[in-house]
Amino acid sequence: GVLIAGYLASVLPVQAGLRTLPDPENVRRAVRLSILGLIPLQAAAVAGGGRFGTAGALLCSLPAGRWLSSRLATS
Repeated sequence: GVLIAGYLASVLPVQAGLRTLPDPENVRRAVRLSILGLIPLQAAAVAGGGRFGTAGALLCSLPAGRWLSSRLATS
């Protein structure tokens, strides 16, 4: 539940902001954050199956994903 809430908290505000200002930079930001938001969502699904170590490993990959997305295009 907590990981899903984290996903929603990180993705929904950015997506909602596109309604007011859908310029290219905001769209790129929303895509980047939505892709990165899939990591905790996937970790939640894996943890729901009882594989807590794998879920933890997925969450540990999030900083690397953020670092890479700041240097490479995500869309």
